[in-house]
This record gives sequence, structure tokens and C-alpha cells, in this order.
Amino acid sequence: MENILIRSIEKKDKKWVKKVMTDAWKSEMVVASKLFNTLILPGFVAEINDQLIGVVICDIASGRLEIVSLNSTKKGKGIGTAMIEKVKEFAGKKGIKNVWLLTSNDNIDSLKFYQKRGFRITKVYPDAINRARKIKPEIPEIGNYGIPLKDALELEYKLLKKME
Repeated sequence: MENILIRSIEKKDKKWVKKVMTDAWKSEMVVASKLFNTLILPGFVAEINDQLIGVVICDIASGRLEIVSLNSTKKGKGIGTAMIEKVKEFAGKKGIKNVWLLTSNDNIDSLKFYQKRGFRITKVYPDAINRARKIKPEIPEIGNYGIPLKDALELEYKLLKKME
């Protein structure tokens, strides 16, 4: 495996990040009725040999760090894991004890990915996707694996102590 460099998003990355976010979400991202402009939030990009291959967008509020979006152009290569580790390290250095995210009830692949990396399901928000659909009507009724897309699940990773 080639060395993956994870670094903060820079101005020169914005065009690529916008394309990835547009490809993934078709427009601005809505999570549980909250609209996110992913181009102004902090985050990290992953690169190998100066080629961008992943991005993670974060939001810090109320002493918690939310992973708003995590996208990799190459699945199964450790890119997502490397970005998660960078987010945990960043949160620890900021004294943040909780890294969390929301995903939809149909996102089985995401649920598997995060739980294998120590995240736990902590809350279920019934009808959260139905409410988000009022803001972003293009959210489909049927999601991955033919599962009706209705609810959001919160996953959380608790950092044990402040990282130095």
C-alpha cells in the first residue's frame, strides 16, 4: 500500500472537494433537517503521490466533532480509516471527547465501516430523513438495498483522553 497523506483542506483543494460533494450529494448536504455548506466547513483531504483520493468534512459544535461527510474515491484501500484516525487525532488535540455522525437507516455499508472502527450506535431519530426531504425534496424514498429511507442513526466514538 502506498503512503496516504492526510492534511487539512487548502484553498487549492476546493474545486476538487466541491466536485466530490456534488457527485455524492447532488447539492448542499442536509442531515436531520440541518443544511450544511460543505465548502466552508473544516476537514481533511487524503492524497497519494499528489493525487487527491478522499475528503472528510467536519463540524465542531457544543464540544463535539461531527463527521458531516466522508468520501473516498478508492474503496477498500484504507483511505477512510486513515481519515477517521486523523479526525480522532485532531479532536483529541482540541480537547474534544466525542466524534459523532449521522447516517441514514439504509446505509448498511457505512454502519459496518464505522462500527468496525469503534463507533457505537447511540441514538435513532425516527423520520429524520422524511423531515430532511422537506428541505431537499430530491432525497429518494427508497435507499440502498431497496430499504425505505426514513430514519437517521447517530454513531459516536468517545475519545478516552486528550491526545498530546
